[in-house]
Amino acid sequence: MSKSLAIGFLGISLIICGMVRAQAGNGVPARVGVVDLEKTLLKTSVGRRAQKAFQRELKKRQKKLDAQMVRFKKEAAEFEKQKSILTRTAAMKKQRKLQAKYVQLQKLYTKLEQQLAASRVKLIRKILKKAAPHIRAIAKKRNLSMILDKSSVLFARPDADITSELNRKMK
Repeated sequence: MSKSLAIGFLGISLIICGMVRAQAGNGVPARVGVVDLEKTLLKTSVGRRAQKAFQRELKKRQKKLDAQMVRFKKEAAEFEKQKSILTRTAAMKKQRKLQAKYVQLQKLYTKLEQQLAASRVKLIRKILKKAAPHIRAIAKKRNLSMILDKSSVLFARPDADITSELNRKMK
């Protein structure tokens, strides 16, 4: 999930860089800043509250998955105990049922993972919405054409990083 998100950010960053370069065709180089959203998520009170809510949701969903996994393991263990006394047909039928339950468990895991990824995106959007006015103010103050997420940038000079300044404003 995070790999594809980073690649997506990188792609968007490259497109935006091209657009800014085209707009800055007047010979003035575009100035770019970077912000580490993960740090903002961990270091600001807004981010910590959002992160706690996300962790609660994660635990709740993990508990649901764990409960189903325990039930499946019990059924599988019971099958292993009974396998030798079951008829071949009954054993195959029971095994197919277990396989179907395992597939359902995998589907549930995938669904929960996708839901958590969507929740994480919402969380980041919420932080960005609250950070946007501060980011605009910093960009204006520093005369920056754009600010990118640090995770999508291969290299940036340390003076391009506005994370500390943003975090101070969001406290």
